[in-house]
This record gives sequence, structure tokens and C-alpha cells, in this order.
Amino acid sequence: VLYTILLLLPLSGCEWDKNNSAFSHESLFRTDIKTVYVKMFQNKSFYRKVEYDLTRALCQRIEHQLPYKVVSSPNNADTILEGTITGVTSKALVSERILDRPLATEIRFKCQVTWKNLKTDELYIDHQNIRVVSDYKKLLAQSQRSALQDAANTAAISIVSSMEKPW
Repeated sequence: VLYTILLLLPLSGCEWDKNNSAFSHESLFRTDIKTVYVKMFQNKSFYRKVEYDLTRALCQRIEHQLPYKVVSSPNNADTILEGTITGVTSKALVSERILDRPLATEIRFKCQVTWKNLKTDELYIDHQNIRVVSDYKKLLAQSQRSALQDAANTAAISIVSSMEKPW
């Protein structure tokens, strides 16, 4: 009986198709690109300095997570990444009963991103909208500035993840 089971065991499994494998050893990112120029983001919101936070966070994320090098001039770059912060809004989530001061506040951060190959003019990301939410609590000694930096970091993470090759 054991001998029969051992003979039939290889026949009972699923067939593995090597050509249509679900797994791949290819890079998730474009291999024809080596350098990226990250242009300073435009800011259409009333919150100042968030464009610096987003551009800095994006450059750091690209350098640490992607196989690309960030360069300081578009003349030396294969691609250019640029965008606009289209809105930053603040909304009180919880307020004090008597003084009506906000205790917890939500920051909504919206931007639009374009990533273009400078050699072929191909658009890899075409005006993609990115929306992130961050919050801060005054009772925990958090500030609006820290929430804006957190929103910029979260937006940078989202932008970097959208730089993957399409599957």
C-alpha cells in the first residue's frame, strides 16, 4: 500500500507551467532608467514650505528604495519627476466643549504627479492624483507642522510605489 501511494503521489499534484509562472525574478522598476531629476513641487495651497518637505522626502525615498540616482540637473537625467500640491486642508476632529478649541485635527494633503522620460518623451505617470491624510493632537504636544511633514512623507511613499513598472 505504501509503495502504491509513493508511486501515485507525483501524479496527484498540480502541473507547474514554467512559461506562465506567477513568480518572476525581474525588477519591479524600469531597468532602462538610471537617473531621475526631481523638480521642486509647485504649491497651490496656503500652507508654506510643504513643497520643500515633499520634494525632500521624495528624493530621500527614491535614493533609498529605488535603483535610481537622483541628480541635480535635468541635463544629466534620464527622467524628470514633477508635480503640484493642489490642496492642503485642515479640519477639527475633536474640540473642547467650553472653549471650542480643536484637540485633534486632520490634515488632508493632495498633489498631482507627472513622471516623464526625457529621451523618449514617454509619460510613465501622467498627472496622477495622490491623496493622503494625517492628523495631530495638541494634548500629545503634536503640532500642525509635524502633521504636514508626516503627510509629505506619506505622499512620497505613495509616489514611489506608483513608480513601479506595470504588471
